[in-house]
Amino acid sequence: MEMEEKIYELRKLVQDKEYTIQELEKLKPIPDGGDVAIKYREVISPSEQTLKLLDEIDNLNKMLAKVSKENNKLQAENQELTHKNMVFVLLRREILTIIVF
Repeated sequence: MEMEEKIYELRKLVQDKEYTIQELEKLKPIPDGGDVAIKYREVISPSEQTLKLLDEIDNLNKMLAKVSKENNKLQAENQELTHKNMVFVLLRREILTIIVF
């Protein structure tokens, strides 16, 4: 009886290790004997794939809107600084003209 329990425990341990190995194989490719990597892929239906792609498109559109908004803000700031720089240059010329004459 004691021997049967030990065999049962060892079989259970082997099954647990096999499951762990299978999970690792899904995550990381394992080269076989011919130096070919084996990679498992998640198999999904076309409708699931479409939903995932639509979500990704939506996320990318949100990111694009955010970047566009930031770009517009920076362009406005750049125009403001350019205007201030032109005013500064004109005032400096005016001051130099007054000092010289």
